[in-house]
Formats: sequence, C-alpha cells, structure tokens
Amino acid sequence: EYALLSLVGKMIFFFGTLPNFFTVTFVSRREGLGKSSRKVLTLIYGMTLLFVGASFVAFGLFGHVTVPFLFGSKGLVVLPWVIPYTAALAIFCLSSVLVSYHMAKKHYIFSTAMLSISLVLIAGISFFHRTIDDIVWVVFFVSLFGWVALWALHFSYRQFSVLQRGWI
Repeated sequence: EYALLSLVGKMIFFFGTLPNFFTVTFVSRREGLGKSSRKVLTLIYGMTLLFVGASFVAFGLFGHVTVPFLFGSKGLVVLPWVIPYTAALAIFCLSSVLVSYHMAKKHYIFSTAMLSISLVLIAGISFFHRTIDDIVWVVFFVSLFGWVALWALHFSYRQFSVLQRGWI
C-alpha cells in the first residue's frame, strides 16, 4: 500500500520540482547583478504552485479516477490516503522552493530549518507508524508545519539575521 501511495506522491514531487531547477541559476544571476531576486521567487513559486496545484487536482482530488487508471485495481486500496498524502507532497514542494531560493542567497539557516523539519518527520514516523494512516497524517502535519515555519522565517529573516550577527 505504501509503495503505491509513494508512487502517487512521487508524481506530485516530480511535477512540483520542475520549476525549482531554475531557482539557483536565476537568483544567483539577479544577486550577482546587484538586483532584487524577489521577482524570481514570485515567478518560480507561482509556477511551482501551478504545477503542484494541477498535479494535486489530477492525482489527489481526482485520484479516484487517475489512480485506478494508472495502477489498476491495486490502486483502489490507497484511495483513502491519496488526498492528504498528495497535499503533503505538494506542500513539501512549495517549501523546497523557499529553501532553494535562500540557499542561492547564501542564507543557510533555511537548509538547517529544513533538516530540522526532516528530523521531526523521522521522529514522527518512528513514533506513529502502526498503520499507513498514521504515517500519512504525520507526513501531512509535518509538511504543513514546515511550510509555515519556513515562511515565518522568510518574513522575519532580516530581524533574525540581526540577532544572529549579535550572537557570533
């Protein structure tokens, strides 16, 4: 069951990460020219949102049609978890855009935050893994928490960087 669900999630992840390949190149170029790279973030994030949104609709909301079409009758067993799992992977893709953007700007606290989120995910799955339902909801809530935490860090980065310089 988890293998089939994982394949559906990989489709979301694949489509969602396509625009993210351009993040480092475009952000580095804008930063090198001394220009703001916010438009690049908006563009890449918007494209990612469009891709994961379309993928979520196709494989999540209409998963009752697409999953059995792709995997046959074996895919029916994962239908109860398709929506929360695909939503979790979509949120994770959106989070990875933010991390890539800040990595290109040499703001390494975002990759540290994402690593911490991954450790929380590992811990959550370690403690709550009796059923596939437990795992799916852990992945969903940790992805949602991580997305919110990364955006909070994004909007407060200037204040955070000032505090960080004072500690070092």
